[in-house]
This record gives sequence, C-alpha cells and structure tokens, in this order.
Amino acid sequence: MKRHIILATFLLSSVFFTTTCKDLTLDSITDGLALNINFDVFRTPLILHFVDASPANTNSPANLSVRLAGADENRVYTTDGRQALQPVDGIMEVSVDRIDTITPDNPLELTVIAEAPGYLKTVQQVILYDTSFQFRPVNMVSLTNLPNGVSMAQGAFTTNSSGASSNAAFATPLTNGKVERASVTVRSGTQVRDAMGSNLSGPIDVRMVHFDNRSDESLNAFPGGMIANNVIGPNGQRLDPLQFVTAGFIALDMFAGGTEVRTFSRPIEISVGINPNTVNPETGLTVRTGDQIPIWSLDDETGTWTFEGETVVERNPLGQMEVNFEIDHLSWWNLDWFYGNRCTWRNPVTVRIDSDYEDFTAPTAIARLVDANTGAHYGWPRQISLRNNSSLALYNVPSDRNLRLQFLSSASPFCQNVIYESAMFSTACQNEVMVDTRNFQPNNQLFVQATVSGICRSESADIKVTPSAWIFFRDAECGYWNYLSYINRGRFFSNRLELGRTYDFRIHYGNRRYNFSDIPMQATTIMEGDYMLTIELDQGTAFFNIEDLRIPDQYCDNLFGR
Repeated sequence: MKRHIILATFLLSSVFFTTTCKDLTLDSITDGLALNINFDVFRTPLILHFVDASPANTNSPANLSVRLAGADENRVYTTDGRQALQPVDGIMEVSVDRIDTITPDNPLELTVIAEAPGYLKTVQQVILYDTSFQFRPVNMVSLTNLPNGVSMAQGAFTTNSSGASSNAAFATPLTNGKVERASVTVRSGTQVRDAMGSNLSGPIDVRMVHFDNRSDESLNAFPGGMIANNVIGPNGQRLDPLQFVTAGFIALDMFAGGTEVRTFSRPIEISVGINPNTVNPETGLTVRTGDQIPIWSLDDETGTWTFEGETVVERNPLGQMEVNFEIDHLSWWNLDWFYGNRCTWRNPVTVRIDSDYEDFTAPTAIARLVDANTGAHYGWPRQISLRNNSSLALYNVPSDRNLRLQFLSSASPFCQNVIYESAMFSTACQNEVMVDTRNFQPNNQLFVQATVSGICRSESADIKVTPSAWIFFRDAECGYWNYLSYINRGRFFSNRLELGRTYDFRIHYGNRRYNFSDIPMQATTIMEGDYMLTIELDQGTAFFNIEDLRIPDQYCDNLFGR
C-alpha cells in the first residue's frame, strides 16, 4: 500500500500546487474545498459468496472463518488494500493490484478454506487466467440441516492397546431423498493413529457424510468442489486442472477426543451405492457392472486431490450397484471419472457473441456451459456482455463435445432459472465459437445509469471519493444476494432490474456495508443514514444517484496516508 499512498500524494500535489521546501498536510491543501478524487488502484475479479447449502436457509453461516492459502495468497487484497481478507455478511471480495497482470502464463491460484460451527469444512480451489469477473457461490453443509442428496451417519467405537475391541460398522440413512447408502467398517484389532503415528485409545467418534449425484443440491455442495485444480495423478505427477464426473463423495472423519484420527494399522472397508443412471464418460453409457471408477482423496487443508486407485462396480445381494474398497488413511473420498480431452489454459475455447447490441447499452448475461446430451454443467457460471462481437475465453472445458450456452436468472444455484438456451455447438481447442443471441430478449428490464460517490470527512474539507466496487441486489421472491453490476470509478450500468419490482441493494466498500432496503423501481428519493438514493425514470431508463456514502475514517486515513 505504501507505493499507492505515494502515488495518491503525488497526484494530489501535482493537481493543486507546485512548491518546494514546504511541509503541507492534506488538510492544509484542501482548506475550504470540496475535493473530488478518484483513487482506483485495485480491481475485483472474484467474489466468493458463502451460503448455507440448504435453500431453506438464506443466511450465511454464523461465525464464518475463511482462510486463503496457495501459491498466490499474497497477491490478493480487500477493496481497501488490506491482506486480512474475511467475508462480510458471507460475501468476500478478492481484489488485486491493477498493475498485477493475470494471464494464462501468470494465473492467480488460491485455496479457499471455510469453516463455521455446525458446518462441514469446505475447501475450494480457484484459478483465474484473466481478470474477467467471476462470482463463486460456496455452499456450506449444515450438519443439522442437510441438503437434499446428503445424509450423515454418526457413532463411536472403542479402542484399547490391542486396537478396536470389536468390529464396528456405520451406514448413512436413506433420508433427504437418498436412494444409495455409504458405509464404513472397522475390523476388530485395528489400531487407530494420529498424524504423528501414535496409537489412540478410548472412544473413537465417527462422522460419515455421503453426497450422491442425483440431487443438484448435493452436487453444488461438494466440500471440495467439482473442479480440481491441484491434482496428483497415478504416477505422482501434477495434472492439468480437470472437472470431475462423480459417482459419489464421502467426507469421513474420526476423532479421539480433540485428536483427529489419520491412519490405521490395517485398512478399513468402504462401501458406496452407485446410482444406475450415472453416465460413465469413458463409455458414454450408463454405468454397468465391471466398470472401473477412479478413487480420489482430498486433503482438506491444502485442497490437493490425489489418485488412490480404482474400484469395480458390482452388484450386492439385493441386486443394487455398489463399489467396495479399502483405505489405510483418513481424508475425504471421491468416486470420479474426468473428461480425458480438455481445452486447457494453453488452448482455450473462445465464445463470441452475435447480437443486435452495438454499444454500452448491451445487457449482460449470466452464462454457463452445459452438455447438449447429458445436461452436465461445465465450470462456473460467468458474466458475459451481449454486445455484438464481445467474447469470453473458457479454460479447461471438454473438447470435441456438443454443448449449449445457457443464460441464467441468477449466479446463485438457488432461485436459478434458465431464461435462454443457445443452439448446439461443438468445442474445438484454440477455436472460436459464434453464439447467436439475437432471439434473447430481456423481459421488462430497465436500463440503469448510475453514479455513486462517498465522502471522507476531513477537518477542513469534505473529500468526495468516486469508488470502484460491486453492487449487489436481491428481490423478495428469492432472498439470496446476487451481484448487479460493477461500479467503475463511480458509475455503473445494468439491465438486470425490472420496472415495478422492489429490491434491496448493498455495497461493500472500505470494509463497511451500505444497505438500501425495499427500493421500488419508480421515481423516488430516499434518505438512509448518512447517504441518499435518488431514482429518476425516463422511458425505460432509470437514473440512479447514490450520494454521500460515509467512508470509514480508517479507510480514509489509509487512502491518504494520514
């Protein structure tokens, strides 16, 4: 930040005075002035939104703690230039220095580790290859309010100097829409050990959470995500990022008091039921007995996926499909294929828009790629401008597959409807795909032009700041916050609002939250605290003017080096 403070001081001094040998303070050069500046040294290409994985709860987990690790944890900042990033109301804006270039040859790599009391730990890997904006929901699983497709088994067994005193088995129940079970068996005499290899004795608490592949809620809540960026392959080699095609996920944990169990003297047995409608991407057919499914373990501290072997699909005595395998250490376990041919960061697919919009009035869309045959989703939803000839590079997507581009009503997996679907196209690496969106017509949407300004209070001047930040909105029908638009140096445009509806708006700036509640899309002026919102309407255009946001003193002090 020191370099930016020096830069800001230089700009101020060059605008207002030229002097030598004078010790002038900010207050002295702004005495009697209302100073209007633009301090825009960070950009925010990534927002993480931490939410409960059950749609019945629209609140973010209480007492949420988020830790960033990975190769580039020191390249990211808060919007006011601090490196101690923590979410505010479940939203964490990840900013980078504007002079920091993010490219395929210099990507931004982060490991996001989120924890909250009563929730399953969540680990997500993030790689950004450019600065195009990404909004990533991080769905966290409440252990007392499990989402559909997820069930949990809990219990305990006893160990002594000879190991487990008897055979112990635990199986997940068929609740929350579950059809398949998962189970674990510890055989008598098995020693359980901590991370140092020391034997543990006494009661051993067991918690096993099984995620199926039938429910979107379950798939969206996988604690390690479906996109694997940090992957160790069969021969210990580092693999390119890949997207899993899952047959099920297990988060298995054991504890002796407050000590976590890590290894066993002999393997323990795992059994997982397999959904017979699962499509094996290696054959293109639904799974069959004799199919092999790769097994991957997830380190919940580093987000590293490691290949652990393969298991074979078979039928149990009831005629149901299942796999059985043994493990000698505890981590989280995923039964996954992945798409073999991918367009990596070296040779992405570029989507180019064909539309009737030719200028900045073009709407933006929340777009995702889906398999035209199976409906499987690839990657995360991305924001794309519908201005004619605009483009978006897509990395690590399957090659030589028939796909469609869908436009969504929300980036959040909840309240998310498909509002447009393109014609089918095929992917080829390093090629462009032209997507015709001329038939897409946003319904009853307003074109919004807006200005936003804040105030730094000084002893002798009010310093007007035109911020760069994201503005969020939600409506009563959904209840989940979603991004609206980027405020770029005090201005933003949007086509995401509808005439006659009522919304809440929120801005995070300088580690402070600004709320505007129950705002109708009609001409109005609203005073709320230290700031004011004015809306004017003119033939389908809404003019927003947000003034006098009170910027926190600490941020203002950092901004001007006071």
